[in-house]
Amino acid sequence: MTKEKQELMEEWDVNGRDIRIIDPLVPVPYPIDIMVRDKAILLILEAIRMAILKDQAVILSAPDPADYEGPLTRWVFPTDDNYFVEDIVERVKGVHEYDNKEREKLERRLPFEFKVLEVALEEIVNEMSTEVSELVDRGIPALDALVSRVSRRELETVRDVKSSMQGILQRAQRLQAELELLLDDDEDMADMYLTRRAAAEERRNDFYEAARQSAAEQGLDHPLDEHGRSASDSSLASNNTPKGFSHRVEVKSHVDPRSIEECENLLETYFLQVDFLISRLNLLKEAIEDTERLIDIELDQRRNQIVAMNLIVTVFAAGFGLIAAVAGICGMNLAPLPIQDTEAVFVAVTAGSCTAGVLVIIGVLAWAKYRRVLDFIPQEL
Repeated sequence: MTKEKQELMEEWDVNGRDIRIIDPLVPVPYPIDIMVRDKAILLILEAIRMAILKDQAVILSAPDPADYEGPLTRWVFPTDDNYFVEDIVERVKGVHEYDNKEREKLERRLPFEFKVLEVALEEIVNEMSTEVSELVDRGIPALDALVSRVSRRELETVRDVKSSMQGILQRAQRLQAELELLLDDDEDMADMYLTRRAAAEERRNDFYEAARQSAAEQGLDHPLDEHGRSASDSSLASNNTPKGFSHRVEVKSHVDPRSIEECENLLETYFLQVDFLISRLNLLKEAIEDTERLIDIELDQRRNQIVAMNLIVTVFAAGFGLIAAVAGICGMNLAPLPIQDTEAVFVAVTAGSCTAGVLVIIGVLAWAKYRRVLDFIPQEL
């Protein structure tokens, strides 16, 4: 089906901006949006862009079947064999197979527009749920492995999970905000009953048409207009009423704001599902942050061990450096000393220098312990 934008604007009772927003060829900064208009519900759910009317769904773009297991970022023009189109047909065809009386009973339970809306919301929520489950399945084992042993492979996995998690979290929060915005506004939920509003409008027009015919038969000078007023009163009211205001009020006056249980239950169901997904993502985010803090503590401990080991090695090097200094002095090519001819003196000098080196080591370590310099060394060291 091919139509001009002007035809769609008149048929859907929307402006040019709305048409451009749901155009799949026009990039928008917000990939998720639900707009309620007088005769249509306009949906932008990532790859899904469509307009829902009282008796038809106009799908402008659908998810790419080749990207079925991935996020809803790739889109294609809809075809009859697209799985998303088939889901909508399967969901709504049951209503149209019944006669008028049975169809009216089914549509009171869940109108056509809500069946289509449910398919679209179910598609994007299920896709987000799949992505979240994949992230959790990848992230939790990697975090458990990092607790026992830090490896580059697991760090790369956690980094990828953290990056993907942030994107999914933003998308889920955007969808939750849109659903919450509708749930907080009873008038918007009442306006979403396109079938009921159209039926009420049709009954009202039939009533006023019958009233005009009756007035004409009775020869009244001022037949009633479509709003139940005389022609003179209607002309006076139209001059004092802003354009488009009276029409919107009249339409809303035929919609009971309290009869929105189906819409509220539908939106609340998917709102709770998205809220659960956000909770899972936040738990995963907290687990990643806890693991990062644990790794930082572990790295600090390793650095402290290296510092302690370096200190001990330096102390031993100082002790043996004293022995090497004595040996260097005695080995200098100077005039022969009297002590060089005596073996006992050689033994005494060697033993004395070694003893002095050991005393230096013991003394420095004792001083370090007294000054609590090595208190950060773990017990297992």
